[in-house]
Amino acid sequence: GADVNFEYILNTQPDSLWSCLIGLYHVSQEYKTSTNIFDKRLLSSHKGADWTDLYIGIKNQYALSETLVWENSFRIGAGGSDGYSAFNSSLVKTWSPAWETSLVLNVASFDYQNGEPIEQNFYLYNATETTFNVGITYLF
Repeated sequence: GADVNFEYILNTQPDSLWSCLIGLYHVSQEYKTSTNIFDKRLLSSHKGADWTDLYIGIKNQYALSETLVWENSFRIGAGGSDGYSAFNSSLVKTWSPAWETSLVLNVASFDYQNGEPIEQNFYLYNATETTFNVGITYLF
């Protein structure tokens, strides 16, 4: 997916920052399957969908120390899908003005349906995805 957002700072305190988010989240999925026996294709299928949701959210950044920040955000949205929500929690360590590392937990829930089950173009994606990422960032 692709995510573009704008952040507006609501409140700053010595070790905490609150902001609101508004953005677009785009999802593109494509699945291809085929069944072959002795190099002869018997069955093949192609399904996929694209959608873009408008979302709003809230974000908090809390400084645990001068070089360690705990960031949490929650977003909800809809538009191309019937519903989208996401929670993100990350721990960011700044090593120098140019280098950061991060540990990120992201939980996103999608509810998308195109068509009805009896139609040939029917596509249903109703899932919760949980990911854990490790990041290295160079700022220039």
